[in-house]
Amino acid sequence: MRTAPERPEAQGTDGGRWALARRVAANLGRHRASMSAGSLAYRWFLSLFPGVIAALGFLALVRLDAHGVASLTHAVETSLPKGVSGIFTDAVRAARRHESGSGAAVAAGLVVALWSASSSMAALQQALDVAYEVPAGRSYLARRARALPLMAATFVLGGAGAVLVVLGAPLGAGIEGHVGLHGEPFVVVWTVVRFAVSLLAVSTLFSIYYHFGPNVGRTTMRWFTAGGALAVAIFVVASVGFSYYVTAFSAYATTYGPFAGVAILIFWLYLTGLAVVVGGEVNAELERARAARPEDGGEGEGAAGGG
Repeated sequence: MRTAPERPEAQGTDGGRWALARRVAANLGRHRASMSAGSLAYRWFLSLFPGVIAALGFLALVRLDAHGVASLTHAVETSLPKGVSGIFTDAVRAARRHESGSGAAVAAGLVVALWSASSSMAALQQALDVAYEVPAGRSYLARRARALPLMAATFVLGGAGAVLVVLGAPLGAGIEGHVGLHGEPFVVVWTVVRFAVSLLAVSTLFSIYYHFGPNVGRTTMRWFTAGGALAVAIFVVASVGFSYYVTAFSAYATTYGPFAGVAILIFWLYLTGLAVVVGGEVNAELERARAARPEDGGEGEGAAGGG
């Protein structure tokens, strides 16, 4: 089992929350967190569009009708910033126009998407290794193998959260006729439920990242961590704030012109990556603090794999 090495400056691990915050802030600079977040955004961006190609081929295979296309594009347009939604709605409409060769598109898109997604999850492992200050001891194949559960969790939990946010309104319209609530009360309850479940899905996904990502030995899964909670909070605040900025000021459309959607998407992915890295830094520092306390048994399981 690998453990986080003690840092040469021996800056201590007590002093309460403010001391913890200062150590985390120092580590964010020392570990070049912004560079790690940028790397994650780049890898995630590259892995996104092969998946879109596969999805478009699937839409062509199932021959989504005009009403289905309209419902899907409307849901995307009302849930995402204008520049970002335009990328996906144009792609969906393109799938409607080009239905030939869809089987090949699904196969090729799936292969490339899996390869790109595994690369993005390998980058995530390396970013968390830096946060936990452990050597990147996994081989190339080991990192790719460890990427599989991370990819599966991202697909299931991240996909569920995205579907509830983007397609929540049409899903609610289908559910409303089968429950006791109707009208405005149902809308309120459904809105609370779908966003709460989305947050739970994202929180669980981040917990899985922090358990399987870094190259440390763990035997027990912690479903709730301080770093995970902070990462979710940063993710939500950054997403809402950035969406409001894009909608209210439209500075990206002025600056980037036709590339505004791509710029917005990459920056949102960067903010998401930064949230994951900051949460990892917090969890790593807390585990170092627990390992330094004699009552926790010193360094060992608590140092890097306390759960």
